[in-house]
Amino acid sequence: MELQILLISYIAIILFVIRTITIFYGALITKRNSLINLRDDYYPFVSVVVPARDEEDNIENAINNILLSDYPKDNYEIIAVNDRSSDNTLSILNQLKSNIPNLRVINVDDSNRNYNLRGKAGALDCGISQAKGELVLMTDADCEVNSKWISIIVKHFSNQNVEIISSYTNIMGDRMFDKLQAVQWIYLHKMACAGPTINFPLGCFGTNLAIRQSTYNEIGGYSSIPFSITEDYALLKEVMNRGKVASYITDANATVSTKPCNSFLDLISQLRRWARGGLDLKWVAVYFVLSSVAVWLSLITTLVFHYYLLFAIVLMVRLFGDFLLIYPSLKGIGKSSLIKWSLPAVAFFLILELLIPPLLINSKITWKGQTFRL
Repeated sequence: MELQILLISYIAIILFVIRTITIFYGALITKRNSLINLRDDYYPFVSVVVPARDEEDNIENAINNILLSDYPKDNYEIIAVNDRSSDNTLSILNQLKSNIPNLRVINVDDSNRNYNLRGKAGALDCGISQAKGELVLMTDADCEVNSKWISIIVKHFSNQNVEIISSYTNIMGDRMFDKLQAVQWIYLHKMACAGPTINFPLGCFGTNLAIRQSTYNEIGGYSSIPFSITEDYALLKEVMNRGKVASYITDANATVSTKPCNSFLDLISQLRRWARGGLDLKWVAVYFVLSSVAVWLSLITTLVFHYYLLFAIVLMVRLFGDFLLIYPSLKGIGKSSLIKWSLPAVAFFLILELLIPPLLINSKITWKGQTFRL
């Protein structure tokens, strides 16, 4: 039994260390590559697309926040897409439109029956298809963008090889629950950031995503992409699978902030959606799950059979490995205040990992008042 326990623990450590080093190195190289061939004299016309479904409490703040951008006002438009809202979202947008010259409002109804254009993907496609910009920047109606957000994203597109760009999204809020979510998002961003280096799409967040209009048109937009509940990742995956260059920016000025899940049940619902979308990662998802399962199996067996020193070693490897990924990202995007929450957040991650397999059993996803069967 002792040999078996030692073998499980060694395998867990090896798998997790390989995972950590791959992400750390990949993200480091991605960050370095993102700073190559940038220009300060690149000011193309930009379209900022904001899909909104039942966002009467957030949409005005989101639009006004974008207007605080330091990017030349004549060089960008805001396209707000009302996605079949049942509240006052559309009327608020129409009121804003009368006072904001560069705001365009598009109203989506149920007449679009294209299978691939269900949900948020349909709203985004409607906005992008009517966008005038050379570049399309996407964010959500419950988000606040940095005043330099447009400028920094555009600057990174001055490298003409880059076709799609992702960047970090911060979680707002002062509760402990909010802080844990904030670190969780940073951790997920860090993993996704390694994708361009290993030439494999590992993830992105639709709250902070940008693409060349020409690239979107070339791939046929969301109409040509198989439906996914994580439409942002589906777009990134399609672009990268066609051999096009993706970039991931780690810059405080390129960040977007969004609201946290209000309750643990809301968080579980979000995790279900992400977990279902994460199945598209295929072998990477398998490796990630195996490494996490191995760590858990090691922790349980060493604890049950009283190998406390080995338990402590495995636990410290896990805690230090995740901290190694989180710390530089928090520093890089100006969120050093969250460093003290890193270790509690890693413990939180460990618990959440146990919930992911059961979440995959039910293929029905409910999101924004819509139900999808995958």
